[in-house]
Amino acid sequence: MLVGLGALLAFVADAAEPQMTYAFQPSERHAQELAQVACLGPHGVEVERIKAVTTRPNDLEQAFGVVECKPHDFIRGQPLRYSVDCRRRDKHWDCDEGALEFAVALASRTLRVRPGTFDNEFAYDTVQHIAAAGNFQGVPLAEAMRSPCALSAGEKSELIEIRCTGVRIIASQWCPQGGCPRIISVDRSF
Repeated sequence: MLVGLGALLAFVADAAEPQMTYAFQPSERHAQELAQVACLGPHGVEVERIKAVTTRPNDLEQAFGVVECKPHDFIRGQPLRYSVDCRRRDKHWDCDEGALEFAVALASRTLRVRPGTFDNEFAYDTVQHIAAAGNFQGVPLAEAMRSPCALSAGEKSELIEIRCTGVRIIASQWCPQGGCPRIISVDRSF
């Protein structure tokens, strides 16, 4: 699953060199089309915000965007919304199914989290617990975890992968001595 606008730009990584991107404001017609294909049609909610870029100035056919739908529920006082990655293809906007997203309150900031197939409460507790765990092998976890973070099941059923901007954390739900989830590895090469 894609993780935000940075991941969308990976689509343009076909070239050996990184490409420049240019922010742009979609026209009213394009904003309405994005609202329909990203939020209204699949999720039945209005658009809250559109963040769009293009790889060439004024070239809509090279456009990518992240559409944030308006909240449809709350978890622990934080809005629950869909974040949808879109790109322009054949003169139309093509969007993925979207990812459920909410903010997890940390000690000094909030972290946007996409729970994937995990229960929202479980995902919230897991991310909050890991961010509060201090350092792991010299890595300050709360600092290393940057939005957005996406949870997914690991290779074995007890493993959880938490992939944030800049870090990948593997944790286990198998904790014979307590303290679940238990951090197994942290990789900052992401």
